[in-house]
Amino acid sequence: MVDEASRLGFQPSLEPRHDGEVDIVLNACPFADVAAADPKTVCQLHLGIAEGLAASIGGLEVTHLHVADPFAAGCRIGLRPTGRRSRA
Repeated sequence: MVDEASRLGFQPSLEPRHDGEVDIVLNACPFADVAAADPKTVCQLHLGIAEGLAASIGGLEVTHLHVADPFAAGCRIGLRPTGRRSRA
């Protein structure tokens, strides 16, 4: 998931949480201009991509998306291990 976010230009980093989950922090938004104009659509699209990746990887569930100002970056995608791995 981090590799794909990197490939898309989000400059992600991982931040473990005390509850066993992990946040992928998006340190850049390559779509900042579009996201500022239509954050609901752009951010929901990114959430859907994250959920699709988690499903295809297996063993992960997206728990939340915290949206930040796209120009300041810092959006967070929460992940929780499910223990179920994909067979693909």
